[in-house]
Amino acid sequence: MRVLFLLVLVFAMSGVLGVEGVIPGSYEVAFEPGLEKDFVFVFVLDEEKDVSVEGDLAEFVEVSKKYAANREEVTVSLRLPESLDRIGVNEIWISAGNVRSLIKVHFPYPDRFVGLEMSAPNVNQGEDVDVGLRVSNLGREDVFVNVSVGIYEWDDVRGELVEVFELGGELVNVSGKMNIGFVLNSSNYSAGDYIVVANVDYGDDVIVGENIFRLGEYRVGILNYTNEFRGGKINRFEIEVENLWNEEINEVYIGVEVMGSGEVFDTGIVNLGAWEKETLVGYLDARDIERDVDIEFSLYYGGSSFNGGIVGLIFLEGLNWFFFVEIFFAFCIVVFVLWRVVMIFNK
Repeated sequence: MRVLFLLVLVFAMSGVLGVEGVIPGSYEVAFEPGLEKDFVFVFVLDEEKDVSVEGDLAEFVEVSKKYAANREEVTVSLRLPESLDRIGVNEIWISAGNVRSLIKVHFPYPDRFVGLEMSAPNVNQGEDVDVGLRVSNLGREDVFVNVSVGIYEWDDVRGELVEVFELGGELVNVSGKMNIGFVLNSSNYSAGDYIVVANVDYGDDVIVGENIFRLGEYRVGILNYTNEFRGGKINRFEIEVENLWNEEINEVYIGVEVMGSGEVFDTGIVNLGAWEKETLVGYLDARDIERDVDIEFSLYYGGSSFNGGIVGLIFLEGLNWFFFVEIFFAFCIVVFVLWRVVMIFNK
């Protein structure tokens, strides 16, 4: 019912908001000798557009319309020969303007061959992770597959093994699929990054699939910050932060105190989407500071405050001469351009 409502909404709003699209977005079909099949796409367009076909099997396709406009059905007829020397997935793209739809034709691999698709979404710590696993027989023989899954900690590389799941074995027929997803209870896991590693053994070979997922905690982390400043001026100060929660966190900003000087300032306020990173900006008044200093961060978000720690800043003495060098070169370029303009007009 929800999908039907969304489809109706797309059609109803397309004429008002200029929404363009196609329903459905794609079809999939397995190769059969002499296959003849029609696929119907409904294009939603602002104006009349050419309908074109491209891709691996475009020569075996005919479309019912050369042009499409508004809300219009386009029938795509696929007529394949008795044999084709192809393997894997062959794609056919049907386009009307910038709107594209897809037909995937799966050709079997010689002998035995298995494909694996995986998914594991980000959630918050303690919530269930729906681990999706689908094994596809892409060869010309039935295969018996055994699947095992390991959950590892992840920090740019695979870390310590946390848990192992033996999902057992099953016979998968030619062109068949085996869906073996499972629910991972993360109650005993700490917040952080993990990787799902699936091993699929089908006798002749073993294929490995990986998928990284994150367990969120209600926290904003500081990733980077300006670590030096120039005395005698007001300095732009940047702090990069990240939302470590799988939902939006509102009213995020940071207060900065320069230890021992009484100087304080706040950054701007932002709302951070799930896992979003943002650079917060404030301004440090260093006109009366002439040494290295320590600063303390105070994080504010969701109506609460948290201590962000103390770090050191490096004092840079004197004026920024590099800035004046840049100004000098820019001035020289402007003078040269004006001189060339005067020369051209004199000629």
